[in-house]
Amino acid sequence: MRNYLTLFIVLATCAVAFGPFCTGFFGPASYARWMLAQAANEYQNEKPDQAEKTITKALNASNEIAGDPEFWILRFQMVFDKEKPDAIAVSALFDDAMDTIPTLEEDRKIYAAMLVAELFRTNQHTDLAIDILQTCFPPLEKRTSVANNSLAYFRSLQMKGLDVALKEINAAVEANPNVPEFLDTKAWVLHGLNRNEVAIKFANESISRTYDLLKKEFSNEKDGKDFYQLFEPDTAKQSPSVENPPIEPESESEDSKVGEKIEVEIVDDPLDKIRKRFPRSDQIAVEALAKKIAVLRFHRACILDDLGQTEESEIDYAWLDRFGFSDTKKLE
Repeated sequence: MRNYLTLFIVLATCAVAFGPFCTGFFGPASYARWMLAQAANEYQNEKPDQAEKTITKALNASNEIAGDPEFWILRFQMVFDKEKPDAIAVSALFDDAMDTIPTLEEDRKIYAAMLVAELFRTNQHTDLAIDILQTCFPPLEKRTSVANNSLAYFRSLQMKGLDVALKEINAAVEANPNVPEFLDTKAWVLHGLNRNEVAIKFANESISRTYDLLKKEFSNEKDGKDFYQLFEPDTAKQSPSVENPPIEPESESEDSKVGEKIEVEIVDDPLDKIRKRFPRSDQIAVEALAKKIAVLRFHRACILDDLGQTEESEIDYAWLDRFGFSDTKKLE
């Protein structure tokens, strides 16, 4: 989360001198953002107590600041950027979210709720994330499909309220039947309900549609096919790139026996192969896509295990190992 602070450090220097001017000229909302920038700067300079006071000033100046993602990212960093977060600080952060987010306008409220819920989830507090979403989201029938999917997935991670989660994800899938993430959530909810015979169908469909979308990442058909194959839909073996097939070792000639043998570079990391084949691609997006596929495959592997189909699940586990996702605890 440190990367999100960089933008504010330069602004914060000016905030000290011109903060009062901003209050009168731009109004409380702009002043709150200047205070947020100053708090980010103070925290970066290892002044957490002062940063806490400044960010409180920002919120007191205008509750609209609670709709800015940078506000919550900084707040979470201040609580969780330590080896053992203080339980009282976590509780206070949750209370502040529950108090301030519902006061925002509807669109900003939904956005802020989803952001804060995700931050709680990634910091191992999925129970608090569910409380945030339940409080800030409208009733099921009035939610967007994305909102229903988010709440259903969080419930599935907790393995609580799964009957409600199934209704939520059914509504999302009914409205958008081809979204891989929605199909995966339905599979995971059904898995939690021990309905694995049905769950595996949705898990397979989720992965299938995801790989189909890989082919459409590029307008050029060959590029799309290469991109698809580099993410290896056939997990039983390594699928070569169409454009750059693997180099076969040359047979040893008489000349090579006399001179020094030429070594061929071998790229073991699948993501390195993608970087080499598509050097202009957004590498952060590629890594995010790999993690997305990893989550889908991990979920399917778990379902297959419960069905006793361990040979099939080993294919997914092999993919996870190959792409660097052996620690499956990070895939929830």
